[in-house]
Amino acid sequence: VLESDGAAPEILAQHAAAAGNSDLAIRSWLAAGESAASRSANKEAASHFRAALRLLEDTPALADRDALRLQLYSALTSVLMVSQGYGSDEVGRVAAKTVDLCRTIGDEKTLAPVLWQVWLFNYTRSNLDEALTIARELHDRMREAEDRTARIVSHTALGLTLFARGELDAALAELEAAVKTDQAAESITVAYRYGMDVGAAALAYRAWCHATLGRDAEARN
Repeated sequence: VLESDGAAPEILAQHAAAAGNSDLAIRSWLAAGESAASRSANKEAASHFRAALRLLEDTPALADRDALRLQLYSALTSVLMVSQGYGSDEVGRVAAKTVDLCRTIGDEKTLAPVLWQVWLFNYTRSNLDEALTIARELHDRMREAEDRTARIVSHTALGLTLFARGELDAALAELEAAVKTDQAAESITVAYRYGMDVGAAALAYRAWCHATLGRDAEARN
């Protein structure tokens, strides 16, 4: 009845859990977390995602259990990055767990944001060797993907890593590709799973590359 009446998903989750309907409760906690994240209520979102994960651990019979775990861990990583910082210890632990799940399941559609998350953790912590390894994997897998956002992040992650390593010409080529892909679309890339407007980050670092190379006119364009 609550579901048909359009009750808030967190209320539906509480009632479903109390009634022993774990499947509905988990999916409702996920929906509640995503709704909270869309409002930038990141601590609330993290609480909902954790509630779903706790219940999921006690519900082994769900047919899509692994896929739900992956979705929840990836979503939790996203909101923790915003609330705790990209390089926090907890972000590192949750992001690593998410990558392991993604590789186990073989979910290519989820791979781009998951690799971006663990790349961003290592990049922020200045673990540049590990960041480069992840960025190259992301680039190799996603640079020709149908998903435009995946293509943008594949170039941006590699471009930012190369910039941090002082490889400016190579970095600029990747950032140019990211900006070109972003500007070819009708809207700016904003996705909470990536923790930022990735297209805007590529544009800013492209300008920084030009400025560092002494190309002031290009930097201002």
